[in-house]
Amino acid sequence: MTRREEMVQGGWRTHPWIIDELNYARNQQKNTIAIREEGVEVGGMYGEHEYLLLNREQVLPTILDLSKTIGIWKQEFGRTLKVQILFEDDDNEISNPEQKCSYRFVDQGEYLDWQETNLITEPGGLFAYIKGIQEQYSIQIKIESRNNTWVSPATKWITFQLKRLETN
Repeated sequence: MTRREEMVQGGWRTHPWIIDELNYARNQQKNTIAIREEGVEVGGMYGEHEYLLLNREQVLPTILDLSKTIGIWKQEFGRTLKVQILFEDDDNEISNPEQKCSYRFVDQGEYLDWQETNLITEPGGLFAYIKGIQEQYSIQIKIESRNNTWVSPATKWITFQLKRLETN
């Protein structure tokens, strides 16, 4: 949000397009932080939200603060991990198109909610992509078909060996 129009009463306005883009991102629940040049006045619904002040004579502190904020967002978002799925009893039923694959995280002994993902057959076997993993998490995987359910123990490894659960 750089200086664009000087106001009669003092201070500066920025370009309305920038404010619209910032408001749109915030309405979409995106992580946002404004970089606001010193002297720029911002009012409206999001005027007092998080921002970094920019001094054109000393930009380095603003860049360092922005880098720290992005690092925090990245850590909170987690990473995507590609995991390989193996079966204890050499099961071939998993190619059934009605299968459902879910994973959940275990955080310091607490099981979090199951989340669905897709199974993908690639050279080397069967894989799933796990999104949002944090460093401290273990992962548990479950695959359900019409007749069977397989589940892995919670682990931090990227290869999961599933064992068929006994069905009634």
